[in-house]
Amino acid sequence: MNARRLCGAQNAVENGENAMKKNAQLSKELPVALRAQFGRLERKLWWVDTLLAASGVALGLFLSYLVFFVADLASETSMAVRLLLFGMAAGSAAYFAWFWLNNWVFNKRGSHELSNLVQQRYRKLGDRLLGIVELADPETAPAYASESLRKAAIAQVASEAGDYDFRAVVATRKTKFYSVGAMALVALVALPAVWMPAIFKNKAHRLANPVGDVERLTLAQVGEEDVDVNRRIDRNRVKAWHPLPDGGAMFEVVGDDGRSRFIEISNIVGRAGSIKNIFLVPSGEKSQLKSRFEADPFVERFAHWRDGAVNAASGAEKFMADKLGMETDIAGVAGQILPDTLQATIHDGSRSEVVDLKNVTLGKDGRLRGELSFELGGRSDHGDVTIDLVDVERRIFIQPVSRPTLSASKAARVDYPSYLERKPAHREAGGLNGLPRGSRVTFEVASADFRSLSGADYWVSAELTRRDIRRLRSALYDLAANPGHREDWMDQLGLPAELVTRENLLRLYLSQLPVEDLDALRAAMETTTPQLVPASTADLALQARQLGLPAGMVTTEVLDSVKPLGLALQSPALEIEPWHNQLVPVSTRYAQRIHTVALPLGNANKAELKVTRWKDEFELANNEDDQWASKVELVPDEEPKADWTNWHTSWDDPVVRTEAIIADRAFEIPVFAQDDLGLYDLRLRWSAKKIGSEEEFKNGEIELAKGDPYTTRIDHTYKFIARVLGLSHGTDVTLHLVARDYHFHKDGRQYVSQPFHIRIVTAAEHAKIIQEEFKRKLAELDNIVREQESLIDRGRNLKNSGDLNTEAGTQSLRGQAEDQGEVARDLGKLAKELEGLFRESQRNPDITPDSKAEMADAIRRMNDIARGAMAEAAGKLGDAAKNENKGDGQQGQQGQQGQQGQQGQQGQQGQQG
Repeated sequence: MNARRLCGAQNAVENGENAMKKNAQLSKELPVALRAQFGRLERKLWWVDTLLAASGVALGLFLSYLVFFVADLASETSMAVRLLLFGMAAGSAAYFAWFWLNNWVFNKRGSHELSNLVQQRYRKLGDRLLGIVELADPETAPAYASESLRKAAIAQVASEAGDYDFRAVVATRKTKFYSVGAMALVALVALPAVWMPAIFKNKAHRLANPVGDVERLTLAQVGEEDVDVNRRIDRNRVKAWHPLPDGGAMFEVVGDDGRSRFIEISNIVGRAGSIKNIFLVPSGEKSQLKSRFEADPFVERFAHWRDGAVNAASGAEKFMADKLGMETDIAGVAGQILPDTLQATIHDGSRSEVVDLKNVTLGKDGRLRGELSFELGGRSDHGDVTIDLVDVERRIFIQPVSRPTLSASKAARVDYPSYLERKPAHREAGGLNGLPRGSRVTFEVASADFRSLSGADYWVSAELTRRDIRRLRSALYDLAANPGHREDWMDQLGLPAELVTRENLLRLYLSQLPVEDLDALRAAMETTTPQLVPASTADLALQARQLGLPAGMVTTEVLDSVKPLGLALQSPALEIEPWHNQLVPVSTRYAQRIHTVALPLGNANKAELKVTRWKDEFELANNEDDQWASKVELVPDEEPKADWTNWHTSWDDPVVRTEAIIADRAFEIPVFAQDDLGLYDLRLRWSAKKIGSEEEFKNGEIELAKGDPYTTRIDHTYKFIARVLGLSHGTDVTLHLVARDYHFHKDGRQYVSQPFHIRIVTAAEHAKIIQEEFKRKLAELDNIVREQESLIDRGRNLKNSGDLNTEAGTQSLRGQAEDQGEVARDLGKLAKELEGLFRESQRNPDITPDSKAEMADAIRRMNDIARGAMAEAAGKLGDAAKNENKGDGQQGQQGQQGQQGQQGQQGQQGQQG
């Protein structure tokens, strides 16, 4: 049973397939006329279906393309949108292609399907056609039907069908609708294809390859490389970036000059990866933005069409207002709807401005080219500026940078004269006075914020001797004929290497001319036509020869860089001081400083420097009113000095000292030496004579202390011992201090002090000298006591006379105060001398205890005088001064404590106010 069922099903499938194949063909049993009618129907069906399929494919493709064209023209479409539109186009094309293939390739209509179509229009005829189609097929015809009856039925229906047009049953409304729509879309697509073929092709490629990297072509093109802010160097292409704390980032950039730089920006890490170029502008200053652009020629044509449309709308608006009395704004609406493609909108923060395109020209390649400009407002923080032109929107990143300033810290390199043996030193630019003559100062000026500097323009003073000027003129003539002699003249002129060029030497020479000669040269330079004037001003070559210059070397540029005793120079870059951000080790760079020529020039003893213009590593110049200046002043190397410490009073009034010492005793002599730059050494020169003789029998020189190029003072204590020098009593020794600085190596200069005399005596002779000196000091003490008593009497008499408050009393009081000070000074000096004698007596055993006690008593008496009579006199003078001040309150006063009044007062120690 199951086998029989399977065989029956298989036979049914085979019979169905055979029937379909036969249905695809018209049976030959049908009359010729009927087959012709079915053929005409079939051909019309083919044309209608083909047109429908083609229109459907065109609708899908062109509609998707138009949507994509408009969307991609407005802004760059995403890959998802492109995929969606591509899918819509491909899906519609596939659907209609399958419709046609299914009807005309895979399942082509046969007589049965065609009869069904006729039945939809002619129902009765259609039913009969279906019947005879079945009768015409032997396999489907009834087995009981006779052949004659079957043919008669087919002939009868075929005869009836001759009165009908089968083509009328084909519906064309849908096809017409699709065809009209397709033609309309084709017309719309043809417009951009004709007006902007390059854009048309680019959009087609982008839609056909939705996942590919097809660059979007716009009507206008503005690249960041086409944008300039102030200058081209202000654009820096980001090479890499590194995050910093607090949301900052360090950008490694490459400028248009090919140099790598580092820019640190705060609060930018969130969008650092999207920044491709960084444009630098001066902080707080307005900047000029300029941009070049390219555009499709359609941009200009559309602008002209737009102008025509707006003008037409304006005319219509005027007509309606004049003739119909209707107030409209048709022109305004038209102007808003139709954009002006020859204008661009610049968005700078909250500020926007519409600017016109300039210098628009059509290139040989068929592209429009032009430029636009816009003034950016001053800013202190980074931000974006957007250029909105036709269908392109270009954002540029702006970073404000402060203009470079210079720092004077350690900005001057001082090269000392070679004889000083000093290493070059760096000093503050403001402390360059008092340098030794022969020094040379090179300014190495860095920026205040450690920004690299790339060069500078500066002026230097130049004051040469007549001899230097003659050599300079000879060098100019020689270098004009023999440029290879440059190194020879460097040594002869004593000028820095960078200054020994024809142009710089000419500037230097011209700076030594009087202002009248410079004016004459400038006037001759400005003369362009012959005039009836003296040849000294009309003929530049003659004027140059008269001034001793090689003909043809003087130019306007040279004269502009010269003034009397001054010339303009330029500084190259000096790479020093490696620097990097410790969080970004790759940011290592070298700070560049302004490096000037060595000053002063020639044999001048002073020089001035004024840096007028400098640029940083970003080629950003300083403010115009910001200048940096310094001065150099050289002084002669002063002679060293030396003296005996305990007996030194002043260099103008030296003291010649004589001391008597015992032969076997040591005598300490404190000495010192000083110099303005550096002491080489301090020596002691001595010579010995017998007492009463003029002939030296012995001498020598001892090095007391060694100096160095930086030692300006030496203090030393020399211990004189006669036995060490081989001397005995009965000898007069003369000592001199010899101080030498480093100038000694240059010309043998040295300083010899005032002599110090020592007489070598026996103990008994020494005791006698001490006692005689002591008697003289006692006599001096008596004189001081008498002077003090006299002062006391004068004060008492002034007080009792009643003239204290008069002008004469005031003058007398002042005189007494001065005398009191003199007495105090004499007493202090005498006290030191007595104490010295007492110490000397202590070292001599030949002085009796009674003599020593007498000396001690004299010192006690001196102190009593100071505390007694002198104190009483000072007190009375103070009382008198107080009474006098009560009278008019304007005179000075004398107080016991030495405090100053309005004029001055004398204290207990006699110091004047």
